[in-house]
This record gives sequence, structure tokens and C-alpha cells, in this order.
Amino acid sequence: MKKNILFVVLLSSVFMLSCIPKIDIKESSRNQEADDYTEKGKKAFDLGDYESALKYFQRTLEISQTLDNQKDIAIAYNNLGSTLLALCKIDEAEIDFQKSLEINRKLKLSDEIITNLNNLGRLYTQKDDYVKAKEVYGEALSISKTRKNTEQTAFIYNNLGLCELNQNKLKEAREFFINASNINRSEDNKTGFAVNTLNLGNLSEKEKKYEDALNYYNQALNIHKQLEDSYKIAIDLNIIGALYEEMQRYSEALEYFQRAYGINEKLRAKDRMKKDLQNIIRVADILNKKELVQSSQEKLKLISE
Repeated sequence: MKKNILFVVLLSSVFMLSCIPKIDIKESSRNQEADDYTEKGKKAFDLGDYESALKYFQRTLEISQTLDNQKDIAIAYNNLGSTLLALCKIDEAEIDFQKSLEINRKLKLSDEIITNLNNLGRLYTQKDDYVKAKEVYGEALSISKTRKNTEQTAFIYNNLGLCELNQNKLKEAREFFINASNINRSEDNKTGFAVNTLNLGNLSEKEKKYEDALNYYNQALNIHKQLEDSYKIAIDLNIIGALYEEMQRYSEALEYFQRAYGINEKLRAKDRMKKDLQNIIRVADILNKKELVQSSQEKLKLISE
């Protein structure tokens, strides 16, 4: 069963945040308004509500254009591109990423350029255009090494690993993931290390080494528990549940899907709750748990109304 590991991996590089200095009261108020919309957009994105995120980021763009804040305009385009990509509107996403990159090149903002290149790389990977993906990742890696930014370097290695993994080049993918994990471990970057661990789990799953995959996924889950990152804990639980389902260990799969639903329910993440309920219904049906199937179907209907 194929899982959306790419989303987990790249979430930390999706967004840019504004740090524009405030000039006067009126402009400060408008800048704050733009920042507020950006935060609302991020929250909506985390909840899987991409349409709302798109609206919030569009408002940020409009305000930034009114103020002629080029850096904020680039930030808004980047965030719009990320949201459009999540909605599988790839061509529109590429346009916004390129607009952001063009501005950041003019402003000579190296870290922001790296983020743009990373996002373009994942876009090209999603399009199966691996030549272009490696090209932009190569440029990002060159800039990152020049700046001695180890966290960004690890991130790029991870994304190159994903590029190889999507081509089923498992040996090359493992090498990139291990390089990334070694850097993140040495830098005590727990978030990055958890991402690498998830991807090593996905790779092991492709190799049908299910116990190894389970070990990696549980490592990531434990890290996210330490970090108290509820969004990622729910994702990890879903990933483990899907692995158990693939292993035909349906009772365990159901337990993990239900745990994921419980977290997403508390977060009021409706889109994620829908997916959780669909998973619960599917596995409960296999286990002939008719009452659970019925109650879950009723919940799904209520959420979908």
C-alpha cells in the first residue's frame, strides 16, 4: 500500500515566514495582518484544509503587494505554490514557486532560494521529471554547502533520496537517507531525524522488510511523542496502521487507525478525520465488526455534510 510519505517529509520546508521590520503604525498594522493570515494559512494547511489555506495565503499576497514588500511577496508566492501542489495543481504551483524564486534571486536571499529550489524539486519529483528535480536539488545543495548550512544540506539529501526512491533506486535512496540522518543525528535535529527515519521505513516496506519498516516507523512515532507534535503523531499512527493492514494484521491496523482518528478529532482536522474513518470502515468490514462499520459510516456522513 502506497503512503504519502512525501507530505510528511517536506512539510517543514513548505513555508516561509515574514520577518520584515516595522516602519510606521499603519504599515506595521498591515504587516501584522499579513502575518496573521500566513499563520492562519499554515494552521489550515496542517489540518489538511488546503482550500482555506489557499484563501489565507492569497490575502497575504494581496496585502504584501499593496505594501510593495518584495520579500513578503516572495513568501506568499512560495506558500501559495506549496498549497497548490498539495491540491495537485502542479502547473499553477510551479508558476508561483518560480515567481518566488525570481524575487529571491533579485534580493540575493540564499536561504529562501534554497527553499524555493527544494519545493521545485519536490514538484518535479511529483511530475516524475527526475532530471529537473536533480538539477534544482543540485543547485540547492551547492548553495547550502557554500553557506555551511548543515540542516539544509541534510534536508536536500533527504529529498534526493525521495527522488531516487520514486524511481525505485533503493540503494541510492538509502545512501541519501542515511547521509541525511547522520547529519541530523549529529546536530540533534530530532524533527529532521524523524523524517529520515520515516523514509527509511518506507524504503524497507518497498523491500518487503516489514519488521524493519515497523521499527523505523515506531522510532519516528516516539520522536514525535517527545516533541509533542500531535499532527505528526497522527500521521505516524496512520502509516503504521497501513503497514499492519498490508501485513494482514487487521486488528492492529484498526487500533492504529482509531488512535489516529482520536487525535485528529481533538485537532478538529475534518479532512484527516474523513480519511481515518474511511480506513476504520475498510478494516472493520474485513474484521466483520458491523456495529463499528455502521457507527463510523454515520460519523463520516455527519462530517461530510
